[in-house]
Amino acid sequence: MDCVYYVVGGDRRSCYMSLALAENGSNVFHFDPYDADMLRHSSVTIISGASGIGFRRLIEGECAFPASSGLKVMILPVPVTRDGEFINGRTLLTVTSIIECSCEFDMVFGGGIAKYMPDPAEKNPYIFDFLADAEVASRNAVATAEGAVCDAEEVSDINIDGSVCLITGFGKCAKVLAKRLSAWGADVIIMARRPKQRNDAALCGYKVMSFEDIPIYREILSDVDFCFNTVPAQVVCEDILSLFNRDAVVIDIASMPGGVDLEYCKEHGIPYKHSLGIPGKLSPKTSGMILADAVIEAVSAHR
Repeated sequence: MDCVYYVVGGDRRSCYMSLALAENGSNVFHFDPYDADMLRHSSVTIISGASGIGFRRLIEGECAFPASSGLKVMILPVPVTRDGEFINGRTLLTVTSIIECSCEFDMVFGGGIAKYMPDPAEKNPYIFDFLADAEVASRNAVATAEGAVCDAEEVSDINIDGSVCLITGFGKCAKVLAKRLSAWGADVIIMARRPKQRNDAALCGYKVMSFEDIPIYREILSDVDFCFNTVPAQVVCEDILSLFNRDAVVIDIASMPGGVDLEYCKEHGIPYKHSLGIPGKLSPKTSGMILADAVIEAVSAHR
């Protein structure tokens, strides 16, 4: 069964994803691509400047293939939107206008898409949330970890080798990050809320801390050169930040609103960076291929 893909907006990841889907033999239309030059000499059809109404007319008219020819799939960016109003990327298409057209499709993909659908439980269209997929998260963790280290070294004046690195949380990204930091010669400390995470970290050979009784770690925390937060809730607050030495660097890779007290960092001159969307910035081709693989696999299963 043929499949027609309608990719909307996005960053360079979306462009690489469109190319991969087209190279796989599919019909691909990309609305308002981030980098049209990437797609210009490919089989991807570029459509620019579509409004909400124009988008509906396009998918129902000149761009639409007969329903009998296969599945119609819409692919939104990761994340779908950054401001809650417009689709992420270089487009003026709104989330509302796109969602209103969603019933025209058999499947809809996007990062965080489930929260914008009227009824996520409804299977028409079938919803696939990139951010909720374990395989996508696992593969993106590598790019996120590498990007976090790049950002840390950009902000700091010292090497990772020989440094003391504190990582808050011990999920997918934290595990990959800890492994790389350790391999590069850092002394890695894991601060996690759950006993199982601390036990897992200890079994990997890392020093471990809990978020309880932080003052007892005063001496250790004062030696921290880099703090990498991976927890999507504010956990790196004054009680921890106040114990760092004046040259410590804080990198937050948790999704908005992050897990670090930014105001405290600003007030006390602590070097800080909230590193969002690392895969799309650091390795868009690899990340785009990850998304394309997830789409192809999900579409194949849906058939």
